[in-house]
Amino acid sequence: MMTFEARHAEYVARCNDAIQKAETAFLQPDSIVSKAAMYTLDNGGKRVRGVVTLAVCDLLGGNMEAAEVFAAAIEMMHAFSLIHDDLPCMDDDDIRRGRHACHIEYGEANALLAGDALSIAALQATATAPCPPMGPAAATPLLARAAGARGMIYGQELDLKYETQLATDADLRRVQAHKRGAL
Repeated sequence: MMTFEARHAEYVARCNDAIQKAETAFLQPDSIVSKAAMYTLDNGGKRVRGVVTLAVCDLLGGNMEAAEVFAAAIEMMHAFSLIHDDLPCMDDDDIRRGRHACHIEYGEANALLAGDALSIAALQATATAPCPPMGPAAATPLLARAAGARGMIYGQELDLKYETQLATDADLRRVQAHKRGAL
């Protein structure tokens, strides 16, 4: 029987491989914007969302090839949120995971476009996942909703709101439920 650590490492590796395939499929190789997107996407992290996607699929005996695509998609959507979160008009962070934030390395306009590119690439990935049509038909709107105006984007709006207003515990839980929890 495989240990938790070994299984986790396997899922992280599969997620990273899927991300590399998605970059090849959905990002423009000679584009500064795509390089900025990959700069953030390839900057590690725990890959929690992708690992959970793979683990649940594995547990339920699902299509792991499709799950890898969905894992890459959710990690791309998460990277989009990180790029936008760091922008000067948002949290104005200069460092992300021990390196310059995307906008410091590539400029604000390229960072903004890189985040946008990742969000659209994530939807392209779910829409073209190698599984029966109902998989992409169900997954794409779910991801769009989780990232959209009723999900992650709303969480970012609330986060900005509570930078200038006193927030209750319930307010902060609402921010986190939308900003990170929706994905």
